[in-house]
Amino acid sequence: MCDQATIDQIQDLLGKNWTYRTIAVRLGMSREAVADLVASANEAKRRKKPGPVTKRLLKFQAIPPTRCPRCGAMIVASPCVACYLRLIGATRPSPNLDE
Repeated sequence: MCDQATIDQIQDLLGKNWTYRTIAVRLGMSREAVADLVASANEAKRRKKPGPVTKRLLKFQAIPPTRCPRCGAMIVASPCVACYLRLIGATRPSPNLDE
């Protein structure tokens, strides 16, 4: 792999709207290597800072999936969404045919 200074330099040049090809020529590496370094740097940033959706997903990953007692679907919270909607009597909105 490359050192952090090279990755920082690639990020700088990308910020100046340089293409992967021109960055690769300037740094003496292949375009694919530049793309891989950018992808790995972006993935590392995403792993460091989980968003609110990721935090909720992590909470649900700690709960082992079970079967819904009513319909048998795999769920992490009981009842499942389909059974809940049946329970409250939700129906699909009918299309407006007047339009």
